[in-house]
Amino acid sequence: GRENNNRKRDNSRVSSAADNRPTNDNPMNLNPVSNQATENSPASVSRDKRRAINLSEGNNRDNLSRVSNLDNKQKRLRQSKAGNLSRANRKMGSAVSEVLRDWRKAINSEVRDNLKGARIVSSRRSPARIF
Repeated sequence: GRENNNRKRDNSRVSSAADNRPTNDNPMNLNPVSNQATENSPASVSRDKRRAINLSEGNNRDNLSRVSNLDNKQKRLRQSKAGNLSRANRKMGSAVSEVLRDWRKAINSEVRDNLKGARIVSSRRSPARIF
């Protein structure tokens, strides 16, 4: 696979780092020469260790983006779960606040009737309120 990989790029920058750059037939960035495919196969290696291995290979950008994509996926999952929860809570809350609103309206109108003689300025725009 090695010569094949090098032929896909311009040969001016063939170096150890270029050899380790992942391509389609070398997707996990495993250098076939140093027999890493057995030691560090993705099944047996934790993500942090894989990140460390990849960083030491000298092509930080590719591997970091691959790892952070994983992280982002999980973050999105967590966020959508949280969003669904808060949506349910909002529905509950709006039901409660509707009841409160009715109460408030009833109380305020009653208070307004009782305070007709007193000098409380309550226009339609800013009615006298209890709470």
